[in-house]
Amino acid sequence: MSSRNDKIAGTLIGLAIGDALGAPVEFSPRGSFPLVTCYREGGRFNLPAGAWTDDTAMALCLADSLIETEAFDAADLLTKFCNWAEFGHNSSTGIAVGIGQNTLRTLGDYRRHGRLEAEAFGAKSDGNGSLMRLSPAASIACDDEINSISLAAQQSKTTHASPIAEECCKFTASLLCKILNGQTYHGAKSEALQAEWSYDLREAIDVDLAQVDESLIRSGGFVLDTLRAALWSIENSKTFEEAVLRAVNLGDDADTTGAVTGQIAGAMFGYSGVPEPLKTGLVDERRIYVTSQLLCPSYAPRHNRALQ
Repeated sequence: MSSRNDKIAGTLIGLAIGDALGAPVEFSPRGSFPLVTCYREGGRFNLPAGAWTDDTAMALCLADSLIETEAFDAADLLTKFCNWAEFGHNSSTGIAVGIGQNTLRTLGDYRRHGRLEAEAFGAKSDGNGSLMRLSPAASIACDDEINSISLAAQQSKTTHASPIAEECCKFTASLLCKILNGQTYHGAKSEALQAEWSYDLREAIDVDLAQVDESLIRSGGFVLDTLRAALWSIENSKTFEEAVLRAVNLGDDADTTGAVTGQIAGAMFGYSGVPEPLKTGLVDERRIYVTSQLLCPSYAPRHNRALQ
């Protein structure tokens, strides 16, 4: 396996691992539960240990759509999201769990009216639901960072009519592309921040987060808080496992904080850098791994064809 293919596997598997570790403590305030150290069962959805939620399911829908259409097709993607929500396709248990109100509303608009982009829904449009799933957009187009950023933005707009959600997706796609292509985390972050970003995004993440106290890190559903929490978890950790456990133990929207952290840490450390128990204990790990390899730009049927 090439180094980049290993990183592409790591970013999708990492997303799912962070999701599965955080799912049992989702909605639990920080400090109100025993520290997560491994997979556990239970939580609001009473999931088995190693099962994952909407974060991974929607990432798999995005991956499947990009692989099958070799393009960005909003209708195909939204249809896949609907099939997950209604029939449990791409779920870990056969039943869709964790779908947010904003996503549910936009999928209803698509089913009823064929609307391909979400309409604004107040502050709920600024949720983290498009950030949590984006790694397939970065992986499949990592040979072309501009295209990857475009895919990240387009997939965000299908469910979130939010400039800040779109911006967080674009920044994270840029960061992931650079890491997938061999840059260090700190080098990739520094270079990605050279682009034009809003004041709010810069204020949140253009700092040395290793020097920020945990009490200043929010872990709710606001997309910029999630991105900041994920980067904080990474900058205060030395391994993949340490990063995702630090993220999910922040509580509240723990599965999504874990999923976003896992995407980035998985790209950094690669599939080979993920501890075996986290891989073997993950529901449908082999299926997720195979999907990750179909996203690789070197995948033979797509080799030398640009994804537009």
